[in-house]
Amino acid sequence: TVRMWDLITGRCLDVCEDFTNERSPIRLIISPDEQWALSVNESGEIEEWLLGVGGALWAGSFKKNIGKVTAIALSSDGRWVLSGDSTGAVQLWEIENASCVRSLEGHTHAIRSLTFSSDGLCALSTSRDGTLRIWEVATGHCQQTLADNFGEASLSGDAHWLLRGGDLWEIDWDYEFPEPAAWNNGAEPYLKIFLTVHCPLHENGYERIGKPVWTDDEIPKLMADLQTYGYGWLKSDGVHKQLKKMTDDWKEPPKIPGLKRYKQMMREMSEKYPDLGIQVSDSTADG
Repeated sequence: TVRMWDLITGRCLDVCEDFTNERSPIRLIISPDEQWALSVNESGEIEEWLLGVGGALWAGSFKKNIGKVTAIALSSDGRWVLSGDSTGAVQLWEIENASCVRSLEGHTHAIRSLTFSSDGLCALSTSRDGTLRIWEVATGHCQQTLADNFGEASLSGDAHWLLRGGDLWEIDWDYEFPEPAAWNNGAEPYLKIFLTVHCPLHENGYERIGKPVWTDDEIPKLMADLQTYGYGWLKSDGVHKQLKKMTDDWKEPPKIPGLKRYKQMMREMSEKYPDLGIQVSDSTADG
């Protein structure tokens, strides 16, 4: 089974248990805006879910994996996902279109773990070939290979520490921080996430609607998050000004990536099985 929990109240919101052995999820990751999730099932397929107060809705599978998926990782802005499979292939996916945009080649055996750096510029992978590789995400170039019989590994939020089994590695990145600035457009996706989660919830329990409502008391937490994502050099007053501008210009929250795919799937089911009485609204996730 898979259980969906409200972490504030500790209440179980939903129990998904209608899985065959092959489709039973073994890994789960939740989007930064908490509106959707990705899972890897026993068959090694990546599946997409919509999350809401009514529980989890299956929204389809990612295709074109070379082998059985053994590891996944989601970027901190929720725009990209890495998958690694049993052949050693690492693939970069764009969430919006569920499309594979790049392959990261070099590993020769199954991928054991994947992780993005907090700013999403780099990624780390470990494989059963015993190596750890550091990748430049934008180009797919392998920047460094470490051969030390690496198993699963995880990266700290500030990308300064690497934990591998019982060993702690310190990573010294060759990186110069920019001078303090009022704003940088690279941080916009994180402000969109902040504003989205501050929008009212639609009555269907899945979509966000309307304009965001937030207070100045929440700015310190946002600044701390931006520091984790590699934007600690932004000035608080500049971020505050940009946040107010984005709020004033806000039309509606971004569409959930998997919602369009879910609705299309439900329409196809309603046409194929008209006796089921499935109804799909253009404005809701109801099916």
